Amino acid sequence: MIASYVVLVEVAKARFYATQARPGRRRSPASNAITTESPAERHASSTTFFGHRNSRFRVRIDEREIDQVSNNVIVGNCRYFAGGMKILPMAEPDDGMLDVLVWGDVGKLDLATNLHRLYRGTHVNHPKADFSRAVRVVVEPDAPVPIEADGEQPGVTPATFEVVPAAVRLRVPA
Repeated sequence: MIASYVVLVEVAKARFYATQARPGRRRSPASNAITTESPAERHASSTTFFGHRNSRFRVRIDEREIDQVSNNVIVGNCRYFAGGMKILPMAEPDDGMLDVLVWGDVGKLDLATNLHRLYRGTHVNHPKADFSRAVRVVVEPDAPVPIEADGEQPGVTPATFEVVPAAVRLRVPA
């Protein structure tokens, strides 16, 4: 039996950030950003950060293929995620393309010292940041890792992300 469903994805990611999308996390009603106010949540984020190990990913971005050890693979059609991180600064939700960041084999110190660049969207020139645009992206790590899509965990890799033209019809007030 094949299940059929439609998911409107702003940003999806596999690996480090996805491991932080745990059940029970709350969203701030004012900003819709995930809040990590409790000591238990702060401890979980720290444990995730310090326990994380980069892994090998094979990523097919339309006809291009990347095979490397990476911290994360991020696919989306919007610029922001994780409470204001401008992770895909060139993304346009209405251009019919997915923006892709293959965040290479960055270490914890490198990631921590460049965190401010992720929030500002100035990480585009980082030597281990590989940005692309595509209609179809296939993500296959050596071992399955969680996927986060719009704050939810719909499953694990391997995963395929595709643009479906005219899949959503919007009506706006005049």
